Parts: sequence; C-alpha cells; structure tokens
Amino acid sequence: MPIRSRDDAAEVEDRIARFFSAQPDERPRILRRLFAEVLDFPDVDGAVSLSNAPDSVELPDTASRIAQIDGVHVLYVALSDTTSDRINKREAAAAVKLISDELGDDLLFLFTNKSASQLHFIHPQFGSSATPTLRRMVVERDLPRRTAVQQVSNIYWNHQELGDIRAALDQAFDVEPVTKDFFKQYKALFKRAESLIADRTGFADPEDCKQFVQTLFNRLMFVYFLSRKGWLKYERNSEWDTDYLNALWDAYDAHPEHDNFYEDRLTFLFFEGLNDPDSRDLRRGVDFLIGDVPFLNGGLFEEDDLDKQAKAGGIEVPDDAIRPLMTDLFDRFNFTVMESTPFDIEVAVDPEMLGKVFEELITERHDSGAYYTPRPVVSLMCREALKGYLESHLSVPDSLGDPLASDSTQDPSGSPREAGTKVSDPIAAFVDDHDASGLSLADARAISQALDEVTVVDPACGSGAYLVGMMQELVELQTALYSDQLKQDARSLYQLKLHIIERNLYGVDLDPFAVNIAMLRLWLSLAIEYEHDQPEPLPNLDFKILEGDSLLGPDPSETGQQGVLGYDGNRVAELRNLKQRYMTESDPGRKISLREAIEQAESDIRDQLSHFAGADNALDWRIDFAEVIAEGGFDIVVANPPYVESRGSSLTGELKDAYQARIKDDWGASLPRGSDLLIYFFATAAKLLSAKGRSVFITQNSWLNTDYGQAFQRFTLGRFTFSRIIDSEGKLFDSSTGPKINAIICLFSREPHDQIDFGMMDRSLTVTPVKSIAPNSNYKWGTLFAMPDSLGTSLTQLEELAQVEMDVELGQGLNFPKRELNGERSKTPMFLGNGDFAALAADATGPPLSTRRAGRVPALLMPRGVGDRYFCTFNACRAYSWSGVEVYLPDDMWLTDTHYCLWMYLNSSLAWLFREVTGRKNLGGGMLKAEATDLKRLPIRFEYDFGTVARDVYAQLSHRRSLPVGQELYTPEHLKIDAAIGDFLGISDEMPAVREDLVQLVKFRTDRSSS
Repeated sequence: MPIRSRDDAAEVEDRIARFFSAQPDERPRILRRLFAEVLDFPDVDGAVSLSNAPDSVELPDTASRIAQIDGVHVLYVALSDTTSDRINKREAAAAVKLISDELGDDLLFLFTNKSASQLHFIHPQFGSSATPTLRRMVVERDLPRRTAVQQVSNIYWNHQELGDIRAALDQAFDVEPVTKDFFKQYKALFKRAESLIADRTGFADPEDCKQFVQTLFNRLMFVYFLSRKGWLKYERNSEWDTDYLNALWDAYDAHPEHDNFYEDRLTFLFFEGLNDPDSRDLRRGVDFLIGDVPFLNGGLFEEDDLDKQAKAGGIEVPDDAIRPLMTDLFDRFNFTVMESTPFDIEVAVDPEMLGKVFEELITERHDSGAYYTPRPVVSLMCREALKGYLESHLSVPDSLGDPLASDSTQDPSGSPREAGTKVSDPIAAFVDDHDASGLSLADARAISQALDEVTVVDPACGSGAYLVGMMQELVELQTALYSDQLKQDARSLYQLKLHIIERNLYGVDLDPFAVNIAMLRLWLSLAIEYEHDQPEPLPNLDFKILEGDSLLGPDPSETGQQGVLGYDGNRVAELRNLKQRYMTESDPGRKISLREAIEQAESDIRDQLSHFAGADNALDWRIDFAEVIAEGGFDIVVANPPYVESRGSSLTGELKDAYQARIKDDWGASLPRGSDLLIYFFATAAKLLSAKGRSVFITQNSWLNTDYGQAFQRFTLGRFTFSRIIDSEGKLFDSSTGPKINAIICLFSREPHDQIDFGMMDRSLTVTPVKSIAPNSNYKWGTLFAMPDSLGTSLTQLEELAQVEMDVELGQGLNFPKRELNGERSKTPMFLGNGDFAALAADATGPPLSTRRAGRVPALLMPRGVGDRYFCTFNACRAYSWSGVEVYLPDDMWLTDTHYCLWMYLNSSLAWLFREVTGRKNLGGGMLKAEATDLKRLPIRFEYDFGTVARDVYAQLSHRRSLPVGQELYTPEHLKIDAAIGDFLGISDEMPAVREDLVQLVKFRTDRSSS
C-alpha cells in the first residue's frame, strides 16, 4: 500500500531494515516490493549485462531490473566481489554509462557495497560533460538515516503532486533544501547555546564566548562525523554501541549525581581521550567515562586558551546548550564524512557545511567580505588552474617555437607525434572529464610527476573550500592516470590524500577560526578514507595553513625568481625535512622538539634575508613557506579574495597606507588609493607565482570598468598578464547568502600574453569563447569585452570626424551628503532624472549651492544609475542634479541649435549603446552605473547641422516620459532621432545593428540580475 502520510516514512524505513537483514538472493525481491507496494512503481524482472565494464573497475556481471515507470528504469547493482568495501564513483559511473547505452538516461540505481552495510540510491544526471553527475542518497545499517528515508518517501509524494516522475526524482535528490534546513537549525542552536553560556557567568568578551561555542560545536560535529565510521564506541549491556554521543549521554543521564555533561564527560573525551596517544577509557567508580575512542592528534582537541579561560573562570556549559545539538541536529539529519564533488553529490550534510556555517554565521561577512564559493565554481577554477599548469610544464618549444609542443614523440596510439603538436586538448579532456585515453604513456608519466609535485596556495583560504576542492581534483586525476594509463596499483585513497595534504596544499587566512575550519575539513576528508578499525593520528597542519595577513609581508619574489637565490640551500632542505617529520609526528614530546627546531631554522633563514619589520600579523612568505619560495614560488595560486570595497569600514586608512607602501616597495609603482581590496590580492598573487605558475581568482567585475580598475589594468602591463576572463550569464553565488555582485573568473600568470580571451559561462558552467582583446588598449577591458562590432565600427568612424573645437564639458552631480540639505534648499529641484526627455519644473528661482559650482549650471542631465531605460533631460529649469551625468555649455550656447543637437545625439541609440557598454554593471537590481568619466570618451564635438530636426523632435518628446529601451527604440520619435544621427555621421547602415545590440545587452543585464 502506498504511503499514507507525507510525514510518515515508517514504511520506507521498514523495507530498508528488511533489506539489511535479508540474505543476498532475497534483496532484489525486497527492493521490488519497496518500489511496488510503497512508492507505487510497477515492478519488473530481468537483468542487464555489465560484462563490458572497463578493466579498471569492479562490477558484477549483471544489474537486476527492479521497477519501471513512465520510461524511468530502476536497477539494483550488488558490488559483492570488490576488493574495497566502498561504493566508489568510478564503479557507479561505469555502471551508469553501460546501462544508459542500453536503456537511455532516465535511470535510478540502487547499489550495495561488498558487506551490504550500505544502500546507495543514485539518480544520475547527464549533461554536456562526458562524466554523469551522480546524485546520491545513502542509508547505512545500524546508523540514523532519517534524511535519506524521508527523501526516498518524498519520491512518492512529489510524483503525486507533480504528475511527473522525472521532476519528482529531481526534487527528491536536490540537496539544497536539506542544506538550508540544516543551516537554519544550526543557527538557532548556536545562538541558543551562545546565550545560555553567556548567561552563566560568561566570558568577559562576547567574541570569546562566540569562539568558545564554535570550537565546542566543531569538536562535537567532528566526533559525530567520525562516529559514523564506527571509530568511537560506548559499551552498553555488554555490547559496543557506535551511536556514540547518544550512548555517552544515556550513560551520563543514568547517574543523577552527575550534573554537567560537558564537565563530567566531554572534557575527558576531548582532552584525555582523543588527545592522548595512550588513549584509554577512564573510570569513575565502576563506570566508564568515555568508552573506546582513538587518539586523533592534529590539535583540534588540544586545550586552548579559551578552554583554560573557561576552566579558570568557572564558566558553565549547561546541558541545554549541548543536548539539542544531538537530538535536533545529529539525529535529525543524514551526515556523511565524504565531501561531495560537482560530479558526485550526496543528499546529506557533509563537511562542506562547516565552511558554510563559518562564513555565513560565525564571521561578520559584510565587514570581512568573506563569502562561500559554491562547490561547482571551486571545481571549475581548480580545473582551469590545473590545465594551465600542466600545459606549461609538459611542453617544450619545437623548431617553430610552439610553446605548447609536447615533449613526447608518441601519440596515444603509439604512432610518432608530429613535432610541435599541441597537447592542450588531451589535457583538457583529462582534467575536465578524467579521460586519460588521449595521453601517451610518456605524457601520463610526466603528468603524474607534475601532479605529484605541484604546489598550490590559497592566500585567503577561509574555511578551505579551494584546498579541499583542489585535493579532490588531484585525487581524481591521479586515480584516473593509474587506472587508465599507467596500469599500476594506485596508492590507497588515504595515502594519496595524505600525500596531497603534505606535499601540495598551502593556505593562509587572517581569521584564526577560518584556519581551524580549513584544517578540520582536511582532517575529515582524510579520515573517511582510512578503512581499518582505528584511524591513524591526524597530521599536524599548523605549518601548512597559517594565520596572518597575506598582503603585508615583504616581496617573496626578490629571493627566488632564479631558484635558491638569497637562501642557504642546505638550511632550506633541513627546514623542509623538519616540517615533513613534524606533520606526521604524534608523540607530544617529539612534536615540541620538532617545532622548536623548525622555529630555529626559520630564524636562521630570516637572518640571511633582508630585514623586515612590519605589522605583527604580517605573513612573511619568504620564511613561513621558505621550502616553496626558495624553489621559485607556487605553481598555482587560487582564491576568492574578500569582497571589500575601498570605502568599506574594514579597509581602514591605516591599512590602505600599509598596502599602498607594500605595492610601491614590491613593484616600484603605485596603485590608486581608491582600489578595492581584491586589487592588492592580484598583485600579491603575481609575486607568489613561479615563472610558469598559474593563478585563478573569482572577483567582482567592477574593476573591469572603474577608473581604479583601468589604472590597475595599465599597472599589469610588463609585470604580469591576464590570459583569460570569464563572465557569467547568471549569479555565481547564492542570492540569499552570497554577495549581490556579478562575479568573474580571472586567469593570470607571469608569462607574456598578447591577448586576453574573454568567455561567457552559462548556468551549467559551460564556457563559450566570445572575443579576444589587446591588454594595452586605451579603453577599459570591460568596455572592450562588452563592445559589439556595431559600436566598434561606428566609434572608429566618429573619432575621425570629431575635430570641432567646442566648449563642452561633462561632469557628475553634486554628491554632497544629504544631511547638508536644509529645508530651504530641498524646495529647489535637485534631480531632474525622472524619466522625461525634458524637465518640466520651470518655476525654479535659481540654481542652488551656486558657490559649489561657481554659477555653472548643466545644460543637459542624464541618469547615472540606469535601469531599463535611458534618457537625456533638457535642463529647462536650470537645476543641478543630485548624482547625474551633466553636460555643461557656455551661456551663449544655451537654447541654440547646438544645445538641441547635443540633446538629440545623446538620446540616440549610438550614445545609449556607448553608455551601456562603458557603464559599471556591479550594482544590485540590474542597475547600470554610467559615469561621466566614461562618457567623455564618446566623440561629441561635431559641426552639427540638424538643429531644425532636433527642435522638432524635442517638441514632440518634451512632455512624454521615456519608455523601456526595448519599446522606446522603435517609437516613431526615436527612429527619427536615429535617422538624423545616422545620416549626419554617415553610419545609417549600422544603426539597426546598434539598436539590436543595445536591446540584447540591456536584456542580458536585467535578466542576470534576477537569476
């Protein structure tokens, strides 16, 4: 019988429980009954062959057919003969591809692992990539599975409501509602715990209380994540219970004389169990306190200053601050230690949530500018960086000087490769789709070595999104190489991830809690891969991910552009060895000795280099990452720099002075003081890069079109080069939690590039090339990227015609603080940009604030902020604008033909298109910010000869409001304007294209704002 109530998933839970207790030959029948009797799917029988699976994966001979509805096929795959007990993406993807070839793309799979302890519901999604996206729900024997069971139950209800099984499956496998529900609940519990602890004597500083609560929650979540692996157990009734925290609570609750869970249990668990190399259970009388727990190392459970402050100050953590975390969060949601990737997404709470919680709840995001980058965007950026890195490291010039010529003489089939053949396409296929078939054996070996040695840093790492993302990409690529090309047994996933963390990844952040979260995510990602009963001690990451200001340290490139220049090579080698030993050392005494030795080695190196006396929180890249800088710098710098505007409160005058001085010292040139913070990150990243290194940033797009951005664009010439900039049709950040900006992805390096390639990315993150521009143009890059051919052709012609001497000036409105507006002044029209072609308020007694403008009144007014309509207002009432773009004429030119002709020219499609192209598009609501400084580049000094026509059109339009662009351009009056301008300038043939381009650009801008 189908499910009776949306809130009751007991029927689904019961069938899944039967599945786990059944014998192997009974399991397909139980799943058929689940779908037929509970989810209302017609059942089917039979099998589909999997015998053509690649040798690199382990699959059974057949998949069992379970059910079919409206062309959607449900299949069961039992991985019973695998060497691993994991349901890996490679096996699942291989089965999906084989069966989709036979049955089509509308599929739902159920996979079990070797021990049948897990049941994975996988709904594949096929897109433009060769790799299908696997969307999973996972239920496990003997572990809470509320989220997954409810989502499976929702398949039935969604189908009933929508009448479309495909839409029903899409909703059931959508992780976003789970994520948002979790964050909402976490936020409520966090605020409650913070309030309860603050009320019980509390911390002197509220920020200390917040950090204490965050550390407590992090530790409990880490414990819960690892208990899912069965690594923490508590003995109840002579049996080990892996529902660890609930078992620990029940043991505590059974003793009324114990009155504080944190003091009586958790402090022992954290500081004497998980942090003790000789970890053992502790007794109180005849009772065990913490059960069987492993030693974890790594520093998470070391007693820190806030722990000591809480102990010394008698700060109480009431039970009501902790217990709801277990009942309302851990027991309610499905947790997984495995972080999803863009091609493998589990409908569960994974460690990425720690990063989202940190950057959306714990930090003051609007002050720090820290925003969480969506996982698909992180993956895209990491892949772009890796492609550039591999192309630059796997090629040698041929006789023609091809910079991408392969160093291999064999193509993938074994035939000789023509000299100078570019290897970029096989590399792209390998990095994007994990397809190594296009690589020769020599290339595969070279790529494996290059990936083994790559050094990657995020100078604003936040909670570690890019560090984890890069680790995932490197794991996938190395695994593909070993399986498909090298035909060798790859290292275990645990050993591979440990090597990547030790050798490849580095991070820095100003916020100590961000650093802690980044370490936490790497530890969890590593721990999930260990497949034995007790985990290995976690690596020590405190010399890999550092706290400090990335921008204030001395120039790191002055010491290393040619290798070890300025360093004692032996001392650097010794430092590298000490850090490697320290990372895996778990003995407390030896850790202290190694740390002291590292600090001494760093001190010796510091003495050899030029003296630096900077801010206390400045990171000295030369010392803190000497083992990388001494080799020439990082191979990849990837980042989402904080979104802090120059006028933001966190970018103080003191900091601006310090950053400005740093730029001047490092580069011998200055940047505008009004530069946003991201500009300084660009300049620092360029100094960190090795000679062939690649950097990929995601930033707001404002610097493409601002005056400070143009100054920065000129600053880069001869110093470092942008090779590619990618814009997007939609917002790259969640509109409810992310920054309300239009973001771009930027690729740059120290290698020369004559052109910047501009591409546009659709909502599926597929990038389409648009055009290439020369970086040394007089126009801003954003203008060149946005400029359609119709405008470019017209401007070339106009610049040759604009030769007339004319006293015409452009400026912007008053822009004084509104508090200066007193009652008397406010009676005078201050802004005439009401959408009319002519100002009707002609009763003004005179221009206000004449002392500010020395009596100069604008003849024409245009809106600076443009929505879906443009206009140029005839300033009949001789008022000033508040924040418009103003055109000034001498008094003797007022109301002359020139005045009317300028009005008509600035209302032409050509002038409107120019403003659309040159304006800033980083405002909210799809608004365009059109600056006077850009409009000055529009040729306007002509010998106008259409005054009579202009006066006639003005008479027709002076009492009508302008319409949205798509309508206004095709009114009789506007067509008359364009005809006169086109005839006068000799560009009549281009005007239809100008109108069409304008309509499309305005539509693109406004559509994107609502995406």
